[in-house]
Amino acid sequence: MGYDLIPRNKKLDSFHFGMFSWGWMLDQGIGLIIGTGKAIRPAGYSFIPDKLGRDPNHNDGFRVTAEQARAMALAASGLASVKNFINKEWEDMPEGTQAKMKEGNERFGHNIYNTPVSEDFITKIKAFAEWAYNSQGFAIK
Repeated sequence: MGYDLIPRNKKLDSFHFGMFSWGWMLDQGIGLIIGTGKAIRPAGYSFIPDKLGRDPNHNDGFRVTAEQARAMALAASGLASVKNFINKEWEDMPEGTQAKMKEGNERFGHNIYNTPVSEDFITKIKAFAEWAYNSQGFAIK
């Protein structure tokens, strides 16, 4: 199950996120714009439902306004820049340090170190930023 983002701007096609990538993006701070973020408990999230009780973490038709979509675009662009910087920093890091960081993440059962994401996903984040900016708002289905 993935997420289809349906734009109000009929000149645009829908934008698709895979099952985990939309939730990951929301967890990275983009969700704060629409009232969702990490919860008290691990792997949980909190959200403010829309007027019809819909949840941005589910594909139930939650609506994002044009203003929120433009803000999400700005946040996504910033996220892509940060992830590019982290990837470059990782590439320049000695392999022994990388191994220790990976081991630390495995030992503690969660990511205490912010390790790189794939270049393909950074490209997807950038594409979402451009799409969201031009979407005039969208529904999450």
